[in-house]
Amino acid sequence: MATLKATTNKMVKLKELERRVIKQECFNRRNNIKFFAINDNEQESPEDTEAVLRNFLHKEMKFSKKHLDEIEFERVHRIPTRACEEKINQQPRPIIAKVSFFKISNKIKSHIKHLPRKSENIRNSLLI
Repeated sequence: MATLKATTNKMVKLKELERRVIKQECFNRRNNIKFFAINDNEQESPEDTEAVLRNFLHKEMKFSKKHLDEIEFERVHRIPTRACEEKINQQPRPIIAKVSFFKISNKIKSHIKHLPRKSENIRNSLLI
């Protein structure tokens, strides 16, 4: 009986730790934004990816050069996909960008209205 109670207590603690890890991952990703359907180049460096993203923000999402210069990215990179590795269904790899401040993330999202396929091009990077 004592071992059953100890096992139950450990399971409760494990569930609590899992919940805290998921919550921390969500917190860490809250300023991440995923961009889809932006043309891809296999030899693209992270610096090139940021330039491609800035160009997309300027041309497709109608950011002015002034506002674009105010956006500071901590990290910008392509997300590797299995389809890309296997050379099937050659869709561009998504871009994930981590912005420094939540206000910048909201400013980018406010420009979604300029995209023809709003929901398909940009999403939060949150756990589902």
